[in-house]
Amino acid sequence: MRIIALLTSLVLFSTYTFAEPFVNKNNSKTHFTEKKTLLQHYFLMFPPYWQEEENNEFTGLHYRLAQKLYQHANLNVEFINVPYQQLQYQVAQGKTAFINYGETKKVRVNDNFHDCIPPIPITLRVYYIKEDLPQLMSMEEFTNKNIIVMHAIPLGNFEGLKSDKSINLMRPRTIEAAIQGLKRNRGDYFIVYENIMIDAQKRFFSGAHQQLKSYPLMTILGYPIVTPKTFPGGEKICAKVSASYKELVNKGVINEKYRILTSDLNELTSVD
Repeated sequence: MRIIALLTSLVLFSTYTFAEPFVNKNNSKTHFTEKKTLLQHYFLMFPPYWQEEENNEFTGLHYRLAQKLYQHANLNVEFINVPYQQLQYQVAQGKTAFINYGETKKVRVNDNFHDCIPPIPITLRVYYIKEDLPQLMSMEEFTNKNIIVMHAIPLGNFEGLKSDKSINLMRPRTIEAAIQGLKRNRGDYFIVYENIMIDAQKRFFSGAHQQLKSYPLMTILGYPIVTPKTFPGGEKICAKVSASYKELVNKGVINEKYRILTSDLNELTSVD
């Protein structure tokens, strides 16, 4: 079936292009409750956009965005975290109203999905402080280097760096700890998605004697919410989400540039 062939080419926010998926093996569910027809949003783990907390609870920048949009659109949506193969099957069978994914250049996604909100570029970047460091662009070039990566955040095509024993790897759980690693020379290169490094220079460097520099490694176009065209009535429910998105952008609840809640953006850019 064509939809299955398409999905094998997509980057569903942590599969294939994002290497090993972060999967809740219990197919955990969480509900946003309204007294309407129950719809389903199947998703895969991709921190910090979709991630798991303790006790099978979920969170993330796009998870909270989706919750807000479904609430405003008066939709009853059940979030279900599943393995990639099950998500692929459910989409092909027309069983799920919403998914999220990342686009590759070879795929004409508009032929198969309704875009409920505009996509956003998601770029994996390398951050560094030291002067005259070479810009490394391949897996092989990072061999024997001192690298910092965030705990539990995937690296896409560069996921293999985590298992390269020649690399001196630091894996902090917070951006603040990673920046301290750069400042204290525990790592030369910090690899992370730019969407969570907003205003990093202002937030973490009080003086002008150190400048945080960066360059891109890879970019995908991320779609936080789409409706498969296999889902009956999908265009109509996707239009409701789109209308809610536009209204919440106009009200300042959603930041249009970053496609996240304004409250989350304020948290990301706060200076302690």
